[in-house]
Amino acid sequence: MSSLIQEITPASDQQELCFADSNHTFPFSTSTIANDLLNKWNVTPEFITKRFRMSNSNSRSDNEIIKGLLTDSGVRNALNLPATCEDLELTLEPLSTTVMNMSFFDKLKLDSEIITEEGGMVRGCMDEEFDGLNVQDKLREMLLNPESENSDLFSEAEKNEFLFHILKLVCRGGSLMQAESHFANWKDMTKKLYKDFITVNRGEGGAIEITSKVFKVSGGGLFKLESRHNDLFVVIDGAPTNNLISVIKKDYKPFW
Repeated sequence: MSSLIQEITPASDQQELCFADSNHTFPFSTSTIANDLLNKWNVTPEFITKRFRMSNSNSRSDNEIIKGLLTDSGVRNALNLPATCEDLELTLEPLSTTVMNMSFFDKLKLDSEIITEEGGMVRGCMDEEFDGLNVQDKLREMLLNPESENSDLFSEAEKNEFLFHILKLVCRGGSLMQAESHFANWKDMTKKLYKDFITVNRGEGGAIEITSKVFKVSGGGLFKLESRHNDLFVVIDGAPTNNLISVIKKDYKPFW
C-alpha cells in the first residue's frame, strides 16, 4: 500500500510558532566507532542532525508545524539552508514506525541472495552507476535501483518504514562511499540511529509502542543540489515530551 503524500498548506494566523535549538547531543554522535563508519561511508560531512524545542504548537497540524519549522530563520541557519525561503513549497510523506526489532531485515539472507546466510557477507555484483553513485554489491543495488530484480523483496508498506529509510541512507552513503563487505555494521548503525530519533513509551497494558511521528520532506529550497539521493526527515516527538522536533538532513554531494 503506497503512503499518503500531502501538499503542505500555509500556516494559519495563530500565535507564531517558535523553535529553539535544544542543544541535544544524539548518542550516535559521541561514538568514535559510529563516526568512523559514517566517515567511511561518506555520509558525513553533509549529514546534519538537530533537535529543536517548540512553543505555541498546541492545536497545530503536522503540516503547519513542519512549515513553521522550515521557514524559521534560526532553524534554516542550523540546517545550512538558504537564508531566504520565499514561496516555499514543500511536500511531506508520512513514514511508518511500527518496526520494533531488527528481524525486519532477516529476509535479506533468508529470502534472497543478497546476504549470505552464514557470515552475513554482502554479495557483490557488476559495477553500476545510479545518478552519480557507483554500486558494486547486491544490497545497495536493491536499495538504489528501482528496476532491481530484488525490488519486490520488501513490500511497499515495508519500504515506507522509517527503519528502511535509515538503512537506505547509511548504505547509500556519498559519492566517496567505501562499502561494507558484511551487513553487520550497516545493520548496527541503522539500529543505533533509529533508537536515537524515535520516542518509545509503554502504552495501555504495558505494551511498548513508538509514539513519534516521522515525515520525509521534499521540495525546493532544501538542498544545494537537486538529487534523488537527498534526504530530509522530520521527527515529531510523542508523549510525554510532545514539544520536541528533530531533523535529519543528508545532502548529496557529487564527486566531480
